[in-house]
Amino acid sequence: MQRNRMKRRLREAVRLTMPADAPGADVVINPKKGLLIADFDLVVNEVRQVFVVIQKKLRKSQDPSAAVERTETGRQ
Repeated sequence: MQRNRMKRRLREAVRLTMPADAPGADVVINPKKGLLIADFDLVVNEVRQVFVVIQKKLRKSQDPSAAVERTETGRQ
């Protein structure tokens, strides 16, 4: 019962916050039991922040100038 409630809360938080222009990427969220008692607005805010970070990282990895910079510095 608790596991199902956590899944429902997370699923709704993702539904409310997933960007419309979200690129195809798999996201895995491992919830803690604290999710059961956390204020739902806090859960939504945390999930929203995760999507912001993911989008920034994806944009950075797709930026051609960033790839050139990594190659020039010897990092890949």
